[in-house]
Amino acid sequence: MPYTQEQLLKRYKKLPQDVKDAIFSVDTANAIYNIGMRHKLMIDKIGKLAEETGLVMLGLIHPADFIINLSNRLEVDKKTAKKIAEEINREIFAKIRESLKKMHGIIDEAVEEEQAPKEQSEAVPEILKGTTAPEPIGPDFETKIKQEVSRSPAVMSKRKELPQSQKKPTSGYPGGKDPYREPID
Repeated sequence: MPYTQEQLLKRYKKLPQDVKDAIFSVDTANAIYNIGMRHKLMIDKIGKLAEETGLVMLGLIHPADFIINLSNRLEVDKKTAKKIAEEINREIFAKIRESLKKMHGIIDEAVEEEQAPKEQSEAVPEILKGTTAPEPIGPDFETKIKQEVSRSPAVMSKRKELPQSQKKPTSGYPGGKDPYREPID
C-alpha cells in the first residue's frame, strides 16, 4: 500500500520524539543494513526491510503484520522473516517499545487483565514482547564447548604441520619463484 509524501509527513509530525529520533538514527540504518547482510539479502531487499521497519515505526503498519509483510516483500519464507523480525525487534524496536505500544494501542498483558477482558482489548503482538530469557545450560554444555574449542583456528594452527617435502610453494609457481619477475638492482 503506497503512501504519499504528505501522508508520511503528517504521520511523522505526530510521532513521539524518541520514535522520530530512531527513524533517522544512523544506528537504526546500520542495524537494518547489518541484519540484511546477515540474512544475505540483496541491497534492494535491505531497502524494502528498511521501508517495512519505517512503516511500523510511523504507525502505518501494525506490528502484528510485520512478519507477514517481511515474508511477502523480501520474498523469504516465514521462518526467515520471523528471524529477521526478531533481530529488528531486539536491535531497533526494543529502544522505542513503549512508544510503539502507545501508538498502536497495545496494552501489556499484565495491565490488560486488570483493565479489560481479553476479548475486548488487543493482545501484545509477538514482535513487541520483551526478549526471552536465555536457554538454561544443560549437562552437555561442557562437551559442546570442548568440541568448539578443538575446531577453533588457534587450536588447529598448533596441530602437527606437514613435513617440508609435502608443503606446497606459496607463490603457485614451480620452485616458488615467479619466472616473469624482473630483479631490482
